[in-house]
Amino acid sequence: MRIIILTDCYPSIQRPDACAFIHARTQLYVKLGHHVLVISRPRPELKTQDSFEGISILRPVSLNAAYAAVQQFAPDVIAIHFPYRRTYATQLAIQLRDHYPLVSWIHGYETMYTAFFGYHHGLSRLLSVPHDWFKLRYLKSFLEQSSSVVFVSNWIKGLAERSMRYHNPHSIVIANPVDTELFSPTSTPPPNQQLRGIALRSLGPKYGLDIAIRAYNALEQTRLTIIGTGPLEQELRSLIRRTNSQTTLQARGFPHSEVPSILRQYDYFVAPSRNETQGLAMCEAMSCGLPVIATNVGGIPEFVRDGIDGYLVPPENPQALREAVLKLVSDQEHCRQMGQNARQHMIELCDGRRVIQQELDVLAQAAAHFQQQKICQQ
Repeated sequence: MRIIILTDCYPSIQRPDACAFIHARTQLYVKLGHHVLVISRPRPELKTQDSFEGISILRPVSLNAAYAAVQQFAPDVIAIHFPYRRTYATQLAIQLRDHYPLVSWIHGYETMYTAFFGYHHGLSRLLSVPHDWFKLRYLKSFLEQSSSVVFVSNWIKGLAERSMRYHNPHSIVIANPVDTELFSPTSTPPPNQQLRGIALRSLGPKYGLDIAIRAYNALEQTRLTIIGTGPLEQELRSLIRRTNSQTTLQARGFPHSEVPSILRQYDYFVAPSRNETQGLAMCEAMSCGLPVIATNVGGIPEFVRDGIDGYLVPPENPQALREAVLKLVSDQEHCRQMGQNARQHMIELCDGRRVIQQELDVLAQAAAHFQQQKICQQ
């Protein structure tokens, strides 16, 4: 199959961690023998024609140039990630959808009233409400013209349909894939030592890292390392100092291919999110054999079984998070068993080979249905 992926967010050498989950599935498409071209928005600091880890990327300077590139590639189907009003990707998709089948992927932000899901503070929270009202009206109109719609969790599907008051008859839930061969446990069991936690996150408000920092206040039994980049770096560093938190913050980005080796250096994963559609970073950690301590919000309970793969705690509750951490690290054998459970659970739910085949089936069905419609119209 010839597949074009439209997205305003895609990794580059300068930002190797940007929307890595889109790149990860693209690599799996190519690995299975499909021809893929990524078209992303132009950026002055990036080349118009480029590649990242073997994936071809075009950033045409105009929509007309992008349209010409699509015609030259001659795709069987187009997949758009994060359809969002007035973005480069959606404007191009509008030009293309009468000529090619279009499958829309919904990841979360684009279908939320973000004021209620931890994205904003202060006045910006109030101002986001009318903006999101228009955003959702646009999204409903856009999805009405999509051949199929893919949601990455049942939770986000339900939220989207309630927010838009619309159900696409060709909608389906398919979790973001995890390459369980790449994300695998270390072959050498860790020695009996103090267990260490990892939070591999963007440094933004929705991920609740301030909650984690408070939970590790003067905690002697374990330490937490936070790795990521984002707007709250200085605020989080200040909070670590003020609370005497047993937390280290490494503000850096990294290619997605390096994530497994980072995760294998730690014993458990912490995800105190205020909102999470799926929690892909958490799922990748589980695939590496790390039990998780996560908040019971959004789509997380669809992927974490409380007391089996780790622990679920209430959001905005540093004390509950602290108690779960202490419970986990107090029994290293049980911690390792939950990590094994988590690994097996991810193989069953999110294994890339199975999930990608589901995605490819949706893309192929959209292409076949579109061609059949064209024949009927002739």
